Amino acid sequence: MQKENGTLDLLLDFIKTRSVKESAIFPQLKCGEAEAGLLRSLTRAYLDGAVELSVFSLLSGVYKKERADYIVRIGEIRNLIDLGWIALGGFHHGRVNEIASLELLHQSVSLSTTFMKLIEDGGLDAPLPEVKPYDDHSRRIFARRTLSKTRAYASEL
Repeated sequence: MQKENGTLDLLLDFIKTRSVKESAIFPQLKCGEAEAGLLRSLTRAYLDGAVELSVFSLLSGVYKKERADYIVRIGEIRNLIDLGWIALGGFHHGRVNEIASLELLHQSVSLSTTFMKLIEDGGLDAPLPEVKPYDDHSRRIFARRTLSKTRAYASEL
């Protein structure tokens, strides 16, 4: 993606396109239209200053239906987490599959770094460092000695 005059074309396209399915980034999201709609709502909230939203607030803002309908939509939130587009807020240590739907309803979520990178750069290609042999013989010797000492210590245990 090319940045023109400091704007983020994919971001603007994603939040302004009438149908999220027609946005340029939709094919890269690898999710359904409903999930992309939730992601777009979370992106708009982020741009309005909300770094995290409760799942309840997100779902109630998008679907505006009866409370019971939100539980049905928890699968969409789980899918976005599994895809890496959103992250659970706070210090959650368990896996999302271990969280009950009612519990997930009141967790906070935020856009993931991966999603932000995608929407800003248009891709997730990370530059890999160049692979080259050691150019300093002493560093190689130090690495071998350290490994030998570690193995010797581990065998004593």
